[in-house]
Amino acid sequence: MLHSTQNVENPVFQKNFFNDFKDILKKTGGAKDQNGKPVDIKEFKKLDFTKIFEHYKGLSDAKKARPAAEKKAEKAEKEKMEAPYMYCKWDGRKEKVGNFRVEPPGLFRGRGEHPKTGTVKKRVMPEQITINIGKEAKVPDPPPGHKWKAVQHDNKATWLAMWQENVNGNYKYVMLAANSTIKGQADFKKFEKARELKKHIDRIRADYTRELKSEVMADRQRATAMYLIDKFALRAGNEKDTENEAETVGCCSLKFEHVTLREPNTVIFDFLGKDSIRFYNEFVVDRQVFKNLKMFKKPPKEDGDDIFDRLTVRFETLLPEQQTLPADMTCRPRN
Repeated sequence: MLHSTQNVENPVFQKNFFNDFKDILKKTGGAKDQNGKPVDIKEFKKLDFTKIFEHYKGLSDAKKARPAAEKKAEKAEKEKMEAPYMYCKWDGRKEKVGNFRVEPPGLFRGRGEHPKTGTVKKRVMPEQITINIGKEAKVPDPPPGHKWKAVQHDNKATWLAMWQENVNGNYKYVMLAANSTIKGQADFKKFEKARELKKHIDRIRADYTRELKSEVMADRQRATAMYLIDKFALRAGNEKDTENEAETVGCCSLKFEHVTLREPNTVIFDFLGKDSIRFYNEFVVDRQVFKNLKMFKKPPKEDGDDIFDRLTVRFETLLPEQQTLPADMTCRPRN
């Protein structure tokens, strides 16, 4: 990754990589000099990976420079090898599988200023993978010398295989492709839900407009947040584990420093949104909304404090085996 300077020159990336690098060295016998004597690796800046980088770059360049016929033959051989994994039988139909490859080892980058950037993503072994398959179907053979973590027959689940990655502890799933029948049903239900919302949106808007002047602070905050989400299409946002995730926000998780107010009724938003993309916009809002935001920013609040400190965003997130509808979200006062 030496070509990716924005990563390898990042001090957090260097620190995380160096810690994992030293751990792996210990497990594999440690570093040695040219005479075979042990070397204690203490400083990252003294490490030089350029010769390894140049070696593999040379191999890559040589591979790219091969004759077209050789590349074509290799591609055909690869497609032949992958063919059995590209489709499955689902309720008697032939359906295309989406991501049937397990991600290889590498260095985790993350989006934005992720605190775990540079961490080593370890190889996923068959012993970590659970297979979900029909009772009558033949279970695919694991690589020689290995076995699957488990084999189950859950016909309500929408995943075919799953495992847990080591960096963030997230579960990864092999699912059907985006153009499969089951995915189309999920999209259909999602849009039907939007159609249903159309029947209730006028009442919802009337409710939150009335509550913009509520005597109950939690209700006033909820109404203000709903106004911003409705009028300016802000994402709801939820609380994050900032030690393990990049600090991105949405409407309900806005901090004091993310909102600037300019009289008489202009609100300036400046924060990192989804995928750590900067959101900067100036909006003219209703005078009552401006007054509310001014109230929510009153001292002793300061940088780092929540604007909507009386709200908790609760996501009804379904596990993959339950996913037939998109995640639902409600915004409610904190206990």
